[in-house]
Amino acid sequence: MSKKNPREYFITELFAKVKKAINEDDLIYNTEMFESLRIIEDSLFTLVEARFYELKHLIKKQYEKIYTVGQDIFPIEEYQTDEILNKAIDRILTFIELEQIYFFHKTTYGEVTTYYLLLIGLNVNNEKIKAITHSLTSIFGKEYKFLLVGHDRYWIQKNLYQYQSFFVFIMQGKHLVYSSDKFHPEPHWEMPHQPQHSDLYFHYKSTLQSSLQFYKLIDGEQENYQGVDNIFALFLLSFCRTYIYVKTFYLPNYMTSEALWQLCIYADKYIYKYNYMFEQFSNNIFSFTDYNMSVHHSVGKVDTEKVNCMKIIVKKLMDELKETVVNGKLLDDFKTNLICDKTESAILSENKIDL
Repeated sequence: MSKKNPREYFITELFAKVKKAINEDDLIYNTEMFESLRIIEDSLFTLVEARFYELKHLIKKQYEKIYTVGQDIFPIEEYQTDEILNKAIDRILTFIELEQIYFFHKTTYGEVTTYYLLLIGLNVNNEKIKAITHSLTSIFGKEYKFLLVGHDRYWIQKNLYQYQSFFVFIMQGKHLVYSSDKFHPEPHWEMPHQPQHSDLYFHYKSTLQSSLQFYKLIDGEQENYQGVDNIFALFLLSFCRTYIYVKTFYLPNYMTSEALWQLCIYADKYIYKYNYMFEQFSNNIFSFTDYNMSVHHSVGKVDTEKVNCMKIIVKKLMDELKETVVNGKLLDDFKTNLICDKTESAILSENKIDL
C-alpha cells in the first residue's frame, strides 16, 4: 500500500473518508468513494492472482528466476552495467535518501549523452534537484547530462488521475536501478484509465499570448527592447510545459529551462531538430532564460541581432505547438474559435503568426 507519509497509508485514509461519508449520508461522495474502493479491490485481487501465478511457476521451475507477471522485469542486479550511471547513482544518494530510482530514457546527440532518471522519496524538492544536477555536472562535465524528475510516492498516487500515462511507463521493473527496500508498494493504477488533457485550452492560450506579447514589444518603440528578454523566457518555459503536457500527459513544475527542453526531447525526439536555433544564440540560451525569469534593475542589453534570433525561435516553436494542438484536433472547435476571436488579428498578420 502506498504511504501518504512515514506514519500513514493512502488506503487507510480512503477508508476513513468512506466511513465519514456514510455517517453523513453523502450520496454523491459515497458513489465516488465506493468506485475508488472497487478499483482497489480489483487491484488487490489482481496482485493476489499474480502472486499465486508466480508461486506456481517457482514450484514447477524449482525456484529459477522469473519475471513478475504482467511486466517485462529484469532483476536490478542483472541490469546492464553502466559505470556512468552507477557513479551518478552513488553521487545522488550522498545528497538525499531515496526509496527508488528509475532510469527510463537515454539520448545521445553528438558528444553529449543524457540520462533520464525518476527519483522517488520524501522531500525531493526543486532545490535538492538543482544541487544534485550541479554536482553531477561538476563530476561529468558537459559530456554527460542528467535529467532528474523527483516526486514522493504519495504525490504520484494522488495525481494518477491526471499523470498516470507518464508514470506507468517509467515505474516498471525493467527501469528500476536502485531501491532501498524490495517491499516498496506499487501505485494503485487506475484501471481502466482514460488520459485527458485537462485545461489544455488555457495552457495553449497562455503560450500563444506570451508569443503575441513578445511581438508587441519588439514592434514597439524603435530598438527599445526593455522587457523582451523576460517575455521571451516566459514564452520558452510556457511552450516547453505545454508541449510536454500534450505529448506525455505530464505537467512539470519548477524545473530549469534546460531540463524542460530535455523533457521535450523525451516527449518527442523530433523536436530536437530545433536545437540549431538555440546554438545560434549569442550565449547559452538556458542560462539566459533562467536568469530572466526574475527581475533585474538594469537597462535592457538585448540587441537587434539577439531579438531576431528570439523571433525565429518564437515563430518556429509556436508553429510546432499549433500543428500539434490545433491541427491535431486536441481542442474542440468551440475552444479553437474562442482563441481566434480573442487574438489580435493585426499582430498575427503583420508577423505571419498562425494560431
